[in-house]
Amino acid sequence: MAADGGGDRLEWLDGLRGLAALAVALFWHYVHFVDPYQDSPLTIAAAPGAGLPGIGALYRHGYLAVDLFFLLSGLVFHHVYAARIAAGRIGFGTFLALRLTRLYPAHLAGFLATAALIALVGGLGVTGHAGSATVIGNLLLVNDGTSFNHPSWSLSVEMALYVLFFAAMQTVGPALAAPVLIFAGIGIFLKTDLFILTGLARGLIGFFLAVGAAEAVRCIRSGERLSPVLVAGLAATLPFCWWIKTFAFDLAALAALGAVAALAPLRRLAAARPLRGLGAISLAVYMLHLPIQLGLSALWQAFGQALPADRPWFWALYAGSVLVIATGFHRACEVPLREALRRRLAARPLRPSRSRRRASFPFAPVQGAKGKEPGYRVR
Repeated sequence: MAADGGGDRLEWLDGLRGLAALAVALFWHYVHFVDPYQDSPLTIAAAPGAGLPGIGALYRHGYLAVDLFFLLSGLVFHHVYAARIAAGRIGFGTFLALRLTRLYPAHLAGFLATAALIALVGGLGVTGHAGSATVIGNLLLVNDGTSFNHPSWSLSVEMALYVLFFAAMQTVGPALAAPVLIFAGIGIFLKTDLFILTGLARGLIGFFLAVGAAEAVRCIRSGERLSPVLVAGLAATLPFCWWIKTFAFDLAALAALGAVAALAPLRRLAAARPLRGLGAISLAVYMLHLPIQLGLSALWQAFGQALPADRPWFWALYAGSVLVIATGFHRACEVPLREALRRRLAARPLRPSRSRRRASFPFAPVQGAKGKEPGYRVR
């Protein structure tokens, strides 16, 4: 997910985040339209373009885009927050407020839309469990991947990662935290088959692999001595990560990200305006694609017709709906609500610190250029 770092923004990561969201929404979760859900006679092999090189892999392995999200988050958070947290320039409350105002508007919209559509058309066989505990959990941004807008499980994992990251940067720092938390993720993954815990393991490994790699690069660029603990810890995790297919992808993706970061032409390509636009709406795409699927299902059910999920025009209709609705939501709701919440937080009087100096809120409104969205600059 994007950080809120003003001039610290790594724009070349935005397009990659947008492409990852599309891989999940338009390919991996296209399986919601076909067998075994709704007793459809189709299989994923019948999905549009599934027989084409590369496209079929997206349908079968698009879930790995979530692991790419975790890697991107680790890189961004090390870049934007690691030094600030270690130096005490940002408090936990402010850090958490930044993250919640970034994630919660899209999460809440996805949850409410999914809940309403489940009541009308059911859950496409992949979501439901409308008990009071799951309702409260989803309102608190806690989703185990089995209820309502189930893709939000990864946001629940991200929030856990943010808390761990803050605690680690404030105490032991990235050199020790990265290998310890990677090994913790490996241990969790090997010990359980529970979906949300394996998801947490994926998050720990991807996020902190990126944090560790970013710290190593920072030391090399600044001329600092590399921590032996970091080097030994990362080296020790490599065989485990390569042995487990999902985490072998993390290693390959991290190497690819390193190549993009090192080569200016690739950075410019990844930071192209269309890709940055995709990055801006990536959270909306990710959180709204399931309710859009439910809405299309409701439309076809209303006419008593089976979903023509094997037709290219239906895929195009679905993809267009996701992009249009996500863009509209991002501009009309997500950004205005996020900025309103942050202005409200910035205006709140803060208690004087123990040193009797008034603490300043570490992000202040910045008026955008004409036709541009206002933003926030981190002080």
